[in-house]
Amino acid sequence: WTRGQQDAAGYFGPFLDPSDWIAADQAIVDGEVIALDDRGEPDFALLQARIKGKARVGETTPFVYEVFDLLEAQGLDPWLVNARDVKHLPGRPKTDKLDSVWLCKVAERQMLRPSFVPPAEIRQLRDLTRYRADLVAVRTAEKQRVEKLLEDAQIKLSTVVSDIFGVSGREMLAALIAGESDPKALAQLARTRMRVKIPQLEEAFIGHFTNHHRFLLRTMLARVDQAGADIATVETRIEELITPFVHAVEQLDEIPGIGVTAAQIIIAEVGLDMTRFPTPDHLASWARFAEILAGAALAAFVAWRPLPARASWLGAPCLVAVVVLAVVTPA
Repeated sequence: WTRGQQDAAGYFGPFLDPSDWIAADQAIVDGEVIALDDRGEPDFALLQARIKGKARVGETTPFVYEVFDLLEAQGLDPWLVNARDVKHLPGRPKTDKLDSVWLCKVAERQMLRPSFVPPAEIRQLRDLTRYRADLVAVRTAEKQRVEKLLEDAQIKLSTVVSDIFGVSGREMLAALIAGESDPKALAQLARTRMRVKIPQLEEAFIGHFTNHHRFLLRTMLARVDQAGADIATVETRIEELITPFVHAVEQLDEIPGIGVTAAQIIIAEVGLDMTRFPTPDHLASWARFAEILAGAALAAFVAWRPLPARASWLGAPCLVAVVVLAVVTPA
């Protein structure tokens, strides 16, 4: 697959069978296909011509697959190492081949330490939970656009209704799209406890809602519904992948402030193998919560200071659970 998620099998078929250069039934490699010119030098124009199927480039054009990293293979345990661990070491050669030999020697002398890389099933779960968070953010942004659109039409519905996307709110929005403009008729769509606010709703619907607003509102609500459907689909897949870890989810769910969704995120980001972290402090440091834990006024600190990048995936409510997970999980 290319970086643009295109299937490159039709372009570079000879590289589909790596059995002669990788001794594994399954492997994940990172590399780059290079087209060589008559002098044996890389030529990007030849590569583009092969991809675009131009006639001047035939099957005789030499292609080389330069492997950068063997990311994962059957029977192997590759290490992901932070470059900062070797930056200060002397005697580093400047060629790729010598550099590879030098890194192997440094690793043999235990001067390198592997970074934390969760197993494949945890990484797949992590992709899904992060994608779910992105979809929720997309839906939230679209809902905010709806509120801004209503404000532009001078309809103050959000000042009366706490959730304009509830049952009553969606019926009112649907009526606006259908062409209803009578504030009294719109207010009568309120249900249950919201009916006590009918006088306030009548005042809130006094505005200038045009066909332009109607078109935008219809489009925005369609995007909200589509995002909701996508979230439901992703959550179904998460439930399937989280099944082997359901006991850990139940344990985390017992912590005050941690629900099922937060428990799924914690497992997806941290995994269950706590032996990868020597102490709970190491886990908190990896999750970028170390400086937060060191503060005396934790609640105030979290309230005003933005969370670091990795900590933002876990979220402030998961702060205690990260450390508890390291403490209660047996080695």
